[in-house]
Amino acid sequence: MLKNQICIENVNNPYKKKNETIAFFERKGFKLKTEYDNRLVFQRGNIFQNFFVFDPLKWKSLIVVAFEEKSITINSTISTIGQTVMESEKQVWKVFFENYEDLITQNDYNEDIDNVVLDFAHKIRKNEYRNKIIWLIIGLLVSGIISFIVKLIIKRIITN
Repeated sequence: MLKNQICIENVNNPYKKKNETIAFFERKGFKLKTEYDNRLVFQRGNIFQNFFVFDPLKWKSLIVVAFEEKSITINSTISTIGQTVMESEKQVWKVFFENYEDLITQNDYNEDIDNVVLDFAHKIRKNEYRNKIIWLIIGLLVSGIISFIVKLIIKRIITN
């Protein structure tokens, strides 16, 4: 489980940022689950989908955006069931929330950066899996050689 809390301070009239917030999260595939006067709750994905989807932004997640007097606080809970979470995938979430912060503080954000970071995370994940497979093969070969040598030693001990 990944949990994040981000607080954006010194926001002028944060309640006016609700529509931009809804548009930002919905554009990324999140569904507005509940809307309160001072809080929005977004949801995405499900646990079964986690086993088959490698895009961290599509994992089961719950994001609560709270609008306070001069700040906006984001609390996120991301289910990692069915996933091996790497630093690059944590970075995807970090960039995602930084993009949201840019939207709130600068009224602009880079929509392409999420995709660039996600592509980078996929490349690293492929390399990680390739390395694990290589080490598995090496481990199997070494264990096979060791078991062969042990059998030879046991055979010599028994025959002597």
